[in-house]
Amino acid sequence: FRSPAVPPEERQQMMLTFLEANVCITRAEYARLTRVTDRCASSDLQEFLTEGVIRKRGGGRSVVYIKHQV
Repeated sequence: FRSPAVPPEERQQMMLTFLEANVCITRAEYARLTRVTDRCASSDLQEFLTEGVIRKRGGGRSVVYIKHQV
């Protein structure tokens, strides 16, 4: 049983709320938080990077995403 998908804008808001309380978020945490697949999480995060909402830190298996400080 899958819960209904959360719209992208809402997923972005959920992530930003999470980042208010936490320094960074991983793709796996994002997927769990927003209840999307890993593939969907990756594409969302890529989109947020492109929009400049978040920044990427680290590489490979240890990538984390942090809120873009303006």
